[in-house]
Amino acid sequence: MKKILALLTIFALLISLVLVVGCAKKTTTIKTEEGDVKIESEIDGEKTTIETEEGKVEIGTGSKIPDDWPSDMPVYPSAEIQGSWNMTGEAGAENIAVVLITQDSIDQVKDYYKQKLPANGWTIEDSGTFSSAEGTFGGFTITKGSRNGNVTFGTSDEGITITIGVYNE
Repeated sequence: MKKILALLTIFALLISLVLVVGCAKKTTTIKTEEGDVKIESEIDGEKTTIETEEGKVEIGTGSKIPDDWPSDMPVYPSAEIQGSWNMTGEAGAENIAVVLITQDSIDQVKDYYKQKLPANGWTIEDSGTFSSAEGTFGGFTITKGSRNGNVTFGTSDEGITITIGVYNE
């Protein structure tokens, strides 16, 4: 957990650096007590990659679905990929996730996953949707064999943000 917290702290610092520095491509390695953190930035609006011994995080429009994305986890069609990460957690558990943006409605996203998840063998354990003055948000908690996951969605300035995560125990 300390490594993930350190990675998120470094990520926040990197985003601040991106806003200050401008357009460039840079690779930096930071040595920490937990190991080396390699940061490769394409600060031209494409993507930023942060890589540790535990995995890799990609953020930006140049991001892509990870090569080892589970074939049974549907990715919303025509959504734009905003970021992805693939990390090994404590005790070797694999964690993989993507963040997407779509211009479709919350109901379209919800209906898509209500149909596709069970069709791909996932069990929806819990689901919910709520609305407030800030927008509408919801999601599903899912399981399949020894894997757990979630699909969350909500309104944002760019459209509907979808976050999909799969976690192996």
